[in-house]
Amino acid sequence: MLNHFFKVFLRTTFKNPIYSFINIAGLSVGLACSILILLWIIDEVSFDKFHADKDRIFQIMGNHAFPDGTETLGQTPGPLAEGLAELPEVEESCRLRFGGGRMLFNYGIQSIYEKGVFADISVFSVFTIPLAEGSHANPLPDIHSIAISKKLADKYFKNESALGKVVRLDSRSEAKVTAVFNDLPTNSSLQFDFIVPYAVYSQRDQYNKEWGAWTGGQTFVKLMRGANTEHVNQKINEVLTKPKIWPRWDSNVELFLFSISDLRLHNSFNNGLPDGGRISYVKIFSVVAGFILLIACINFMNLATARSLNRAKEIGIRKVVGAARPSLTKQFIGESILTALVALAFGLFMVELLLPYFNELTDKKLVIDYLNPVTGIIFISMAVLTGLIAGSYPAFFLSSLKAVSVLKGKFSGLTGTGIRKALVVFQFGISIVLIISALAVYHQLDFMKKMSLGFDSENLVYFGATPNLLKHFEEFRQELLQTSPISSVARSDNNPMNNFSGMVLGDNAWPGKTKEDNLIFKTLACDDYFL
Repeated sequence: MLNHFFKVFLRTTFKNPIYSFINIAGLSVGLACSILILLWIIDEVSFDKFHADKDRIFQIMGNHAFPDGTETLGQTPGPLAEGLAELPEVEESCRLRFGGGRMLFNYGIQSIYEKGVFADISVFSVFTIPLAEGSHANPLPDIHSIAISKKLADKYFKNESALGKVVRLDSRSEAKVTAVFNDLPTNSSLQFDFIVPYAVYSQRDQYNKEWGAWTGGQTFVKLMRGANTEHVNQKINEVLTKPKIWPRWDSNVELFLFSISDLRLHNSFNNGLPDGGRISYVKIFSVVAGFILLIACINFMNLATARSLNRAKEIGIRKVVGAARPSLTKQFIGESILTALVALAFGLFMVELLLPYFNELTDKKLVIDYLNPVTGIIFISMAVLTGLIAGSYPAFFLSSLKAVSVLKGKFSGLTGTGIRKALVVFQFGISIVLIISALAVYHQLDFMKKMSLGFDSENLVYFGATPNLLKHFEEFRQELLQTSPISSVARSDNNPMNNFSGMVLGDNAWPGKTKEDNLIFKTLACDDYFL
């Protein structure tokens, strides 16, 4: 039976090579596009799922109510983590302070900017960060310690052990490598290559012990198993926010737990309420992938029904010799599934060719793990489903042909013209919607690139300055001005195009000011040459 089935499939395929090529090519392109989008979607939804206790890890967020609306911020006071650790529902708490960007990492003759973080030692027990070298019990024994990623260890120390090596940070402090941790996966919202004890940052920040200063960085907690988040939210505000933060800040803030599983896709807030985030893109691209695959399926249907006359006599003869309609239906659906599986092979070949360019476009490192059984199941399921959808109508249509009519040559009304026209209209309708959407996105991006920023951005260069450079800024500035292409040099405490610095002025900021007038004023400290 199967032998006969494959013979019929091969004979039909090679008998009409042009038709077979168009069918397989159409499904291959559709599957390739859908697989690329699927890889992107899988990567997005997998963010932060690698943590062993992901369901118990939360970031502390704050809703700050102002007269012009509520802002949701992730910055917290320095003492908050210690206060949270005293709650019985909290198993661990930790603080992360990224320090405003990269730090100069120096070892020997190598001086390279690397991305690091100031963190409490509990970062290793809150998050899943396996150690490759060092003490699991105490990876950061003192403030002169540093834990680095395996990538940094291989980069700076080659085949040597990194433990015990002394490195210099930002040209102002030295630290001894006491632990090496495995590289964080690319689908982690938190990305860093070395960890410096939080106490180092605490010594630099004069406001770190203040409950009313929001300079402590991000605070995370791991709750006890079975802890109720609503109850913990209420307790945080009753025990910590109201008695400790309100007297030192204002009564306009309320803290709450935000799951790390939502950090990537659901991190957008509007007036203090969740307002989606990247999940919107995931939904949009899911629909786009479905539409692309559907267009390929409709193309297959149209070609199959258009060729119905070519197989009419075959169907008539098979019915005369006893073939029942269900067996013919299975035959045609089986042929469609086999065609889809062949298209899948070509589609995966196209994906492998396009994946490097797709990764560059999306700034990801997507790969297909062919050794993972789940990957094979997903791809084969996609092909089978595509074959079922694409072959369903042709199968039922062709198997419904009457043997007597087709053998007598009466083919009128057997071409399925009405349904094919409807499918073509539907296919072109989807295509037009996708094309218009793509053009709209293109014009919006083009508008963003060309819109006026309020200043002339041509020939402007911005880069971060180290503390050592700032100490000798005037000498540095004069040296640059002696270079003919440079006409002006200025400094500021933030990038004006990405400035999150702000402050709330005190009650005596202007006559008649009340607490209801508390607004966040965006500030930018700069020198005389900035304007």
